[in-house]
Amino acid sequence: MEKPQTQQFIALQAVIAGRFSLEREIGRGGSAAVYLARDVSLNRPVAIKLLNPDLAADQAIRQHFLDEARLAGLLSQPNIVPIHSVEEHGDIVFFVMGYVEGETLRQWIARTGMLDIGEATRTLREVAWALGYAHARGITHRDVKPDNVMIERDSGRAVVTDFGIARYADDPDGGEIVGTADYMSPEQAAGQPVDARSDIYSLGVTAFYALTGQLPFCAATDELVLLLHETQPAPSVVGLRAGVSGRLVEIIDRCLAKDPADRFATAEEFAAALGDIAGAIRRAPAVIDDFLRLAQYTSRRLMVLAPLGGVLAYSFANLSGSVIGNVLLYFFVSWILVLEFLLPPAVLVAAARNVPVSYTHL
Repeated sequence: MEKPQTQQFIALQAVIAGRFSLEREIGRGGSAAVYLARDVSLNRPVAIKLLNPDLAADQAIRQHFLDEARLAGLLSQPNIVPIHSVEEHGDIVFFVMGYVEGETLRQWIARTGMLDIGEATRTLREVAWALGYAHARGITHRDVKPDNVMIERDSGRAVVTDFGIARYADDPDGGEIVGTADYMSPEQAAGQPVDARSDIYSLGVTAFYALTGQLPFCAATDELVLLLHETQPAPSVVGLRAGVSGRLVEIIDRCLAKDPADRFATAEEFAAALGDIAGAIRRAPAVIDDFLRLAQYTSRRLMVLAPLGGVLAYSFANLSGSVIGNVLLYFFVSWILVLEFLLPPAVLVAAARNVPVSYTHL
């Protein structure tokens, strides 16, 4: 059931009439609401983030909101939500951004449980590419977490959102304590200046959560969580998730190092390390995988039926001299050869067990 239209919904629609058509509210936070709308001229869906009109009169909050839009508007990369425009009309302050139809990474994990290692690796690489692009332009996100990563429904593409507390690396105010306690780096928790390596720590926490369904540190209050991030070594994923390679464990442990100097220097370096793992666990294309499953399913039954059918066909051919009998005999023999000898047994077993296989097996 759709929520009734609010006064701010109606006020926003009045301002954007003729350009955008509001459809519904799709998100709300403490200071802003997000609406799904349609760009009338381009006939495409967009998302509009509206600052709460009650807060628009506060110049500090208003400027912070506009800074978010303008900072994110500088970034044009496939794994970052694009900003199309930012506008002010009295107490109606908003920006228009790309709409990603899908769910957040947190929602995906909650729905499916711990991510498949291949899925997690691909998603984390895409987030790292987005962060690397921002870092190369001097921008630190400062709130990397599963809630700020959208997963596009049709493609599975990961898209980073919400640069609301992002800062330039040389911003003198960049050391304030802002962000989400569960994902903060030790230096961010201590209120120290942060750079790209702080985002890499937060991405390491996100990786830990994606692979285990748990956070590395939990406590009764945010203050205690921050203290744990500052003082305690992060646990290993090894005891929480079977099947994680030693190399992937090393990568996550390096991201979660207390000293920024011990982490990956750049997000690109982190993505490259994951790329080595992604190549090792690449699956066969779905169409090939489906064929192999069907082939094994069929071959198991032919192992029983083929000898009997072959005997019957041979007998029929000898007794009647029938061309049909010879064709049947040829058919059974051919299928036995193809299914039992020509298809590599290793691929059949891997396909049946749904484990990663290399293309070189084909």
